[in-house]
Amino acid sequence: MREGLFVRMYISAMTSGVIRELGDERWTTLCILAMHMREDGRCYPPQDKIAKLLGIGRQAANKRLRSLLEFKFNGIVNLVTHK
Repeated sequence: MREGLFVRMYISAMTSGVIRELGDERWTTLCILAMHMREDGRCYPPQDKIAKLLGIGRQAANKRLRSLLEFKFNGIVNLVTHK
C-alpha cells in the first residue's frame, strides 16, 4: 500500500445498485483489495494484513474473500476473479 494512492470508482457502481448488493462487509473488503492493487490490476496482500486492516480475524477475512469470489450482480458480474 502506497501513501498518496487514490482509489477511483465509477458513479455507475452507486447508481446501478452494485454497492447496495455488495453490502458493507464485501464492500470494505473490496476496498482493502483495491488499496493493494498494482497497475496491472492484480493484488496479493497477505491474509493476515487484510484481517488486520478490517479489524477482524484471519478466518473471518477468508470468509469475506470467498464471499467476494462468489458474488454476482444481476446474475452475471463477478467483481473479483482469480486464477
